[in-house]
Amino acid sequence: MANGEWRMVNGEWRMANGEWRMANGEWRMANGEWRMTNGDGTQRMANNVEWQTANSEWQMANGKE
Repeated sequence: MANGEWRMVNGEWRMANGEWRMANGEWRMANGEWRMTNGDGTQRMANNVEWQTANSEWQMANGKE
């Protein structure tokens, strides 16, 4: 993900390469500032702003977009 960018498109955050990767049970940007806590669907950025979303709105780039 070091070469990836996060973009807001149609109200959704997406990687520029259309790919999501999971490491150690957390979603992370290359800089480590974006993480999703396990189980509760809460996204938190380093500035402590919380993002709530339904699981159906967060999809991997596997043809469900």
